Amino acid sequence: MLTKSQKDEMLSKYAASLSGSDRTRALLLSFCEDFLERIRYREPNRAAVVMYMKYLRNEAEYSDNSINLKWRTLRRFFIVNGLEWPFTRNEVPRVRESDVYAPALHPDLIKKFIALAHAGDLTQAEAALLALSTTYGHRRAELATTTKLDVDIASGMLLVKTLKHGRERWHVIPDEIVPWIEGYEFPPLTEDRVTRIYLSIEEKTGMKHIDATGWHSIRRTLVTLVGRYCSELEVHKFFRWGDTAMEQRYTSVRFVGGDEDTREMAGAESQIDTRVFAQHPFLGMWGDGQLTSNT
Repeated sequence: MLTKSQKDEMLSKYAASLSGSDRTRALLLSFCEDFLERIRYREPNRAAVVMYMKYLRNEAEYSDNSINLKWRTLRRFFIVNGLEWPFTRNEVPRVRESDVYAPALHPDLIKKFIALAHAGDLTQAEAALLALSTTYGHRRAELATTTKLDVDIASGMLLVKTLKHGRERWHVIPDEIVPWIEGYEFPPLTEDRVTRIYLSIEEKTGMKHIDATGWHSIRRTLVTLVGRYCSELEVHKFFRWGDTAMEQRYTSVRFVGGDEDTREMAGAESQIDTRVFAQHPFLGMWGDGQLTSNT
């Protein structure tokens, strides 16, 4: 039988393991609190989780997507508290495609964002982050963790410290975005601050915020448009999805022992960037304000 003090201790240990914004931590903790409340004094085991999942689906009528999030939260709750997670990977709840709401921004709206930069209506931070997002499809956390050391203007290379199990990757910096990023210091930012920067850009268009949109919505648009003209492999590598092949672990090399250290990109990576940039829907607008026909 699980006592109240044991529950409190488990919740406290889980809370101490969390990172991210206050809102995110509170949300994840509330999932675990609800689970423990529903199972009452039962032991947190397989039967308890199965009962809770049935409640979420049949009584609370949660979507598959929400159930999957709670499932993953409970898995980490078990692990943090030293409990064996009594399920295999194959038993994870499946998400129906119809339950997924992941909107992409209309290309015309992204054009309006870039036009604001040309009009001088964006701050230096807004313009720099927008240039990275609309060029490489940065995720929010990738924008937050980009530092001045990652932006090597002299070598024409930029490092994206990829999250979500993707590939850390050096990219070519196209000439079009150099003026928009070379003077920015890229100070450390929280993810909440990066979100506020997006909302500020959006507000400057004069429109109301669109639910469930943000930096990742720009990424979805880029993936869709670039995918019309580039191969699946090129899209996969350019947007830094996971790749476990050993030969793909090194997207650049730093040569040392000469007169000065230099960095060069792996040839295949540079070629992929060149091919994507040739078909890129927004890159031209950063340079001369002219768009390609690929939107």
